[in-house]
Amino acid sequence: MLKRIVSLVISLVMIIGCAGAFSAGAESSGQAAVTAGDTKCTVNAGDEIVYTARLDYKKGIDNAWGYVSYNPESLVYVEEKRELCVPNFEQPTIFYRDGEGKITFNASAFEQLCDFSQNQVLVTLRFKVKSAVNSELKIYFNELSSANGWMLVKDGTVYDRGAVITEFVSSEPQERYLEIVHNGETFKAKVGDVVTYTLYLKAPEKIRHLSAGVLFDYNYLWAEENGFKDRYPNLFEGSDQYVGNGQMFSGTVAGKGFATSKYEVLATYNLNVLSEGKTKIDVTYELYNYDDDRYSSLDDNKVKLKSEITLKKSEDSSEKAELLGDANGNGEVNIKDATTVQKASAKLITLDENAKLCSDVNSDGKVNVKDATAIQKYLAKINTGYDIGKPLKNK
Repeated sequence: MLKRIVSLVISLVMIIGCAGAFSAGAESSGQAAVTAGDTKCTVNAGDEIVYTARLDYKKGIDNAWGYVSYNPESLVYVEEKRELCVPNFEQPTIFYRDGEGKITFNASAFEQLCDFSQNQVLVTLRFKVKSAVNSELKIYFNELSSANGWMLVKDGTVYDRGAVITEFVSSEPQERYLEIVHNGETFKAKVGDVVTYTLYLKAPEKIRHLSAGVLFDYNYLWAEENGFKDRYPNLFEGSDQYVGNGQMFSGTVAGKGFATSKYEVLATYNLNVLSEGKTKIDVTYELYNYDDDRYSSLDDNKVKLKSEITLKKSEDSSEKAELLGDANGNGEVNIKDATTVQKASAKLITLDENAKLCSDVNSDGKVNVKDATAIQKYLAKINTGYDIGKPLKNK
């Protein structure tokens, strides 16, 4: 009997010792798994991760109200501008309490329904890994509705299977942009880039005087200092000033400016990109001819406006050689590029035009698993017949 007791005690000591050794090993490794949907990444304390939920729905979205849950023992939410967290809505709200493990969002459409027909980002959140404890990120909806209040999801119950929500987590740096909406189109730029915005005007008759404004958000764009004539080449005896929502200017028309037969430059702005997110550029104007007839952007009239946007990349981004196969744009081709291509192929991330050119290594006009396989072969030093790792040609 005594032998059995001694044997049992020894066994228990061995089990406890093994458990302690296993625990110490896990502690010393400093690594943990963070999962979201079908994706998983291994992280260390101090790493940052990005959680993204995308929505694919062929109709417009009116309202999204829900929360993302996480393990507060493992992750710390990194606060950002709410427009970055819920980028495809106007004036969203983000709310959380430290230690609760829940980040609540509420976002609505205002002027028009929000478009999620191309698998756009619904919510994106950044976290800092504070300890090597596993965590799962998961999105829950109190309400997700489309036009006329039609419920896609209500209190976690899905009513419309046409709405597909994809969850994704990554510890890799993600390309993030300022999206500039103008004339129904979206233009992407990075922080530090300079956007040149040129506005042209064609009037139905000779214009004597005008007051106008290029409207933009100072949180995202800031106009470089220029001489008056550089910015408004067809005006003289005028003035310009910053206002709450852009830059207003006025002046007398010089020479033969704004003839009826062609477009003339009304204004040229070099706008520094200050922050990521989503913004827009608008125009307002009031024109007077030599008979003091008035034309205004508030009226239905015959004045024609058009604009052009060009981009000058920041020094950091312009100095990097763009290499075939460098899908994530970090200046080299490695296994992360193959992963980036796979994610893009699965529509988990969206590539910009330059990234698409770099990712399409077989030049078939598509970014898919064939390109990822070719990059993997290149890394394994298997000849692919493609110029992977070399600067892009005929860009």
